[in-house]
Amino acid sequence: MKLNRLFIAINFALCPFVVEAQEIAIGNDDTQPIDERIIYNRESTMHATLHSRGLSLGYKSGKIRSIEKTTYWDFELSYIKSQKQIKLINWYSGASLVYGKQYDMLALRGGYEVERRIYGKPYWGGIELRWLYEAGASLAFLKPYDPYESFWHGFGNIKLRPGIYAKGGLSFEIGSSRTRARAIEVGGMAEYFPQGVDLMAQNPTEYVILTLYLSYHWGSRYNK
Repeated sequence: MKLNRLFIAINFALCPFVVEAQEIAIGNDDTQPIDERIIYNRESTMHATLHSRGLSLGYKSGKIRSIEKTTYWDFELSYIKSQKQIKLINWYSGASLVYGKQYDMLALRGGYEVERRIYGKPYWGGIELRWLYEAGASLAFLKPYDPYESFWHGFGNIKLRPGIYAKGGLSFEIGSSRTRARAIEVGGMAEYFPQGVDLMAQNPTEYVILTLYLSYHWGSRYNK
């Protein structure tokens, strides 16, 4: 009985030191500005993408549903070129052309994305790893290609090709700030056009376009 009382007394005596040690071991961000300690529920980012068939620029509006899951509406404009096109340069005049090219292609996409956390990061920084998947609709604009005219020539003869797409990848969020969103994303995309696209003459019509991509995302988090 006396031994139990002694054990309880020792526990009460050591309790403040144990709590302090836990706080030091776990760490806290009480020294950070108040806006860095708030948990936010919205995220808005821009993203620039280099993919295996061109370039893209986009915008994402997200809702942070939990620490494990964030959903986004993603909008993107992408320039897509044929894998078989080769640019030729006239060394006398400096002019360039792509032999056999019929159209310049731009694709406007809008889709719904889900990101799920694989590995989190501590408050002082590091890398947070997430996996993602997205699906949506796309609309291709095919502008006639004329190497002897300006880029703006031919917009009156644009052809439209509706389609759908799906993509998946990994997102690496970097930095320590909760108000600023910074991430690098890698993945792949499949895009399907029922009517097909004919970017090059004397080549099979493309119905499915497959690409690999690398993108950088930057923006902010806030409450709404």
